[in-house]
Amino acid sequence: MHSQSQLDAICPIQCLWSVLPGYNWPRSLSEATFATNASAESQHAVADFMQWVTHRVHRNWVNDHIAAEVLISSPMLGLPKAYFSLLTGDNRDFDHRSMGSMSAVVTHFFGQATRRTLWRTCSSLALIMPIGGDRLWGSRVMGRAMVQLGERNLSVEEAYDLVASNGSVPADLRRISSWLLDGVRRDRPAEADAMLAQVEPPEHVWANPLAVPLPFAPQMQKYAFYGVGVQTDVAGVLEGEASPGANGAEYSINVSATKDSGFFFGDGDYSCPVLTLGAMCQKGWKDDRRNPGRTPCTVKEYADRSEGSRLFSRKAMQSGVAETFRGGAASGDHVDLLGNHEMLKDLITIASGGSVAEHIQSSLRSFTERWADEQR
Repeated sequence: MHSQSQLDAICPIQCLWSVLPGYNWPRSLSEATFATNASAESQHAVADFMQWVTHRVHRNWVNDHIAAEVLISSPMLGLPKAYFSLLTGDNRDFDHRSMGSMSAVVTHFFGQATRRTLWRTCSSLALIMPIGGDRLWGSRVMGRAMVQLGERNLSVEEAYDLVASNGSVPADLRRISSWLLDGVRRDRPAEADAMLAQVEPPEHVWANPLAVPLPFAPQMQKYAFYGVGVQTDVAGVLEGEASPGANGAEYSINVSATKDSGFFFGDGDYSCPVLTLGAMCQKGWKDDRRNPGRTPCTVKEYADRSEGSRLFSRKAMQSGVAETFRGGAASGDHVDLLGNHEMLKDLITIASGGSVAEHIQSSLRSFTERWADEQR
């Protein structure tokens, strides 16, 4: 799934790799590695590493060598933004309301078809398509269908099929067909508990935390840190229809369908809805089949209190005025959270052997209560 260059770019992977040669038996917790995953690409690289090291080095390696893992702005369950980018080449970042006067220039030199071609070269984008189907992303949990095509609400499974379906995979996505046709569509681990039975799950499923158990690591602490209080796209309206050709159907965002240029918004960190940022810690990993070692997982949310108008922000692009380079010391934005002083203090606390208490201020609990995660 990941290229070697992509893996080499991930700091946590390099840190963990440094203690691999000559596997040693359990060390004291104070000597264990502290791993952080920031955003999506790091999240999947580290998840792949943990599966690999558990099944191909030693079953207890994660428990013995990693004291804590912190997921920072990590969309564990994918995000609608990735889906619409992969299918259409469009997302809210290219709308004129986001880019202001730059929108026409970007569209002229870097149009929708070009963007779609580019997005489809990024396998990592497909790895953050929404997973879990209607159980997670349907109207029961989210309050509306994730995808509307014309006047019809699609199920999430029907939405997947617009990207790729059995017998109809676009040429530029065939290299990841196993993920699109199987990996992204699973929502439970296999019947036999793969981790306890020491059976390695297929690699194309490793990026799906709903379907692959965590390593047996009862001593490890797991945290999810992310921002809230920023309008985030959770659904969209499509127009277009299937047409023959190497790259399948041609769809686009119906920008006149809603007041927000074809999208519907909810709570999140601008890129990722609250559901994908916190639901695995709040509920998904409470299931022993997904978390056989009962690794504790704590959620901490940071309310967005961005300072002024940021350089490269929508407001700054529209007005030409920027007061700060980023969102400041209390930003809850997807990327700017990395400069949030409270989050950095919490990160240092965990790295120093301390712990951080749960703090949830969004509607995460109500989302997870509506998530019908029981085994079929």
